[in-house]
Amino acid sequence: MKLIDNINETKAPDAIVEPNATETTIPVVLCINKETGHEYLSSGDLVIIESTNSNKLERYVTLGKLTNVTTVSPNEEDDRHTFNQARVMVDIEDMEMGTYDTMLDGTIYKTGQVSILQVTKYQIGQPNPISSEGSISDPIPPNTPVYKLNDLSDIDLGTWRVENFGFFAGTDVPVPCYLVDNRTWQHDSRNKGFFGGTGSGKSIIMAAEVDRHFDTDMNMFVIDPKGQIAYQQLPTSRNFRRRAEKFNRKLNILTLNDIFIKLDQNVFAKLLNSKKLFGNRTYWDKMASSDRQSLVEVFTEVCFEELKTEFNNWIRFSYETSELVTGALEIIKNQNIQRIYSGTVPQNRLIGTIDRAITSDNILRKISNILEQVRLFFDYSENKLSVSDIAKDLLVGERTVTVVVPTIENNNHSDSFESDDVYQIFVSKILQEVRNKLRYPTSEFKVQNGYNSAIIVDEAQNLFPYNTQDEELTKATSAICEIAETYRSKGISTWVASPSPTLINKNLKNRIFDHDLYIGSKLTLSAKREINDQITDKNVQSEFDRIPKPHKELNKEGKAEVKHVHFLFKGKLTPLDHDEKGTIVRIDLEKDNKSDDI
Repeated sequence: MKLIDNINETKAPDAIVEPNATETTIPVVLCINKETGHEYLSSGDLVIIESTNSNKLERYVTLGKLTNVTTVSPNEEDDRHTFNQARVMVDIEDMEMGTYDTMLDGTIYKTGQVSILQVTKYQIGQPNPISSEGSISDPIPPNTPVYKLNDLSDIDLGTWRVENFGFFAGTDVPVPCYLVDNRTWQHDSRNKGFFGGTGSGKSIIMAAEVDRHFDTDMNMFVIDPKGQIAYQQLPTSRNFRRRAEKFNRKLNILTLNDIFIKLDQNVFAKLLNSKKLFGNRTYWDKMASSDRQSLVEVFTEVCFEELKTEFNNWIRFSYETSELVTGALEIIKNQNIQRIYSGTVPQNRLIGTIDRAITSDNILRKISNILEQVRLFFDYSENKLSVSDIAKDLLVGERTVTVVVPTIENNNHSDSFESDDVYQIFVSKILQEVRNKLRYPTSEFKVQNGYNSAIIVDEAQNLFPYNTQDEELTKATSAICEIAETYRSKGISTWVASPSPTLINKNLKNRIFDHDLYIGSKLTLSAKREINDQITDKNVQSEFDRIPKPHKELNKEGKAEVKHVHFLFKGKLTPLDHDEKGTIVRIDLEKDNKSDDI
C-alpha cells in the first residue's frame, strides 16, 4: 500500500510533525493547505502519516486522530523557534506552491497532537503488512508530513470481518466495526453494555447491533419488555422482520401466551397475585395488599397439598373450577384463617366474605375466570414453545432469533394481569433453563466447538436490579451473572441496556464493564462517575465530557424525530481502537422506507 507518493507528484501536507513524538502521540504544527483548499485541520479529524526505518527496512503507515488543537501567537510563544525549526528545510518553491504556510512576525499558527489509532507495519517494497498495532516503536521524526484522511478504504484493517457503523464524531469518515459472531471470537466472546439516560438512544443502538448481527450465524434471544424491537418501533428496528427473512433467520416473536412453563407452586401463586385474585371490590371485601397476598399463598398451598388430586385433575381440564375454588375456600375458612389474620374481628370478616363467595354463582364465576386464565400458561399445546424449546433454539439452533414481549391475551374479559410481573417470571424461568443446560449439558448440548449465542436484554435494571428481595428476580440475576461470567468462554455473550450501570446488579455490571461499552448522553451524576472510571485516556475523556445529546428535527407532521445520536464506543469494537481507549461515534438515523436497510 503506497498512500503517499511524493516522487511522481507533490502533495501539500495538512500538518508537519514536531520534535518529541512518542510511541502513542505525535505533536504537529498545522498548515493551511492551498492545494486542497480547506482550512486548518480540526480536533477529531483523521490523519495519516508515512514513515520509514531504513535500518530495519520497514515502512509504517500511521492512522491517528487529531486532538488538542490550539491557536498560538509567536509573539506570546516562549518556544517560537520550534515552529521555525520545523521549516528549516522548506525552500521558496515549496512556499509558493502552498506546501507550507510562511511564518512571519505576528502570524497566528496552530498546533495539535495526533493520538495514534493504528500503525500498520510493512517490509519496504512488500505490499502485505507484517503487523497492525496501536503504537509505533520508532517515533516519527520531525518534518514528516501529515495528511487529512477522508476515506478508510485503503487502510489495512486486519483479517476479521468489519462493517461500517456510524461516523467518527465531527467527520463523515465511517467507523469500521467488527462484525463477527461468538464462534469467531472463540474463547473471548464479548459481553456488551448499552448505557445512557432516557432518550439518549441506547435501545436504538442495541437494536442496530442486533440487526448488524443478522448477517452472522449467531443465535439470539432478545428480552424486549417494551416491544420496540419486535413491533418495529425504533429507527433501527423498523425493518426487523423483513431483514430477518432477508438473512434467512428463523424468527420467533413470542407473547407470554405462546410460552409453556412447567407447573410450579411459587409461579402459580405469583400469577394469581399478578391477576389480583381476591383484589376486586366487586366480589371481595377490601384487604391490605400484604394480607391479600397471604390469602393467595394459602389458597395456592391448599390447592397443591390438601387438594392435590383435585388440583391435578383441574390442570388437566377434568375437574370443575368452581368446585376447586369452593373446596379450597372451605379449607381456608375452617383450618387456615389464623394464618391470614390473628385478630378475631378481621378473621370473622374474612369468614363472612368467604361464605358469601361460596354461595354466590357470580362471585365463584369471577374467581374461577382468574384461575382458568392462569391455567392457560401451564397448558401445553403444539402452538406453544416450552422454556426448554427456547433454550434449545438459543444454544444449538440454526441462525435462530427469539424475541419475547410482555403481551398477554385476556380472552375471558376478567381483570388484566400485571404483565410486567408475569414477564419477569417467564424470563427468569427461561434464563434458569439456559443456565441449567449449560451446567449439565446432555446429548445435543455437548457441543465440541463451543456455542454461538447472545442473550440480549433491554431495560435490564427491571430484571437484574441492584438490590431485590423478589425470589424470581434473584434467581434470574443469579442465572445471568453465571452465564455472563462462566460461559462467555464457551461462546455465550450477554448484552444489557440500562439508563445507568448503577441500576443493575453489581456482579453483572462488572462482567459487562470487562468488555464492550456503548455509552450515550443524559447520564445521571452517579452513572457518569461509573463510566468515567472506565475511561483511561484523557483525550477520550475530554471528548466524552462534551458528547452531544440526540439531535431532533420536526417532520412534516410536526413530530420531533431523532436524526442522529452520539455514543462512546469502548472495547474491542473497531480495529482502529487497539488499546480499547474508546472513540465517539455519530449514528445517523435517516429513514428510507423503500429500503430494507435500517
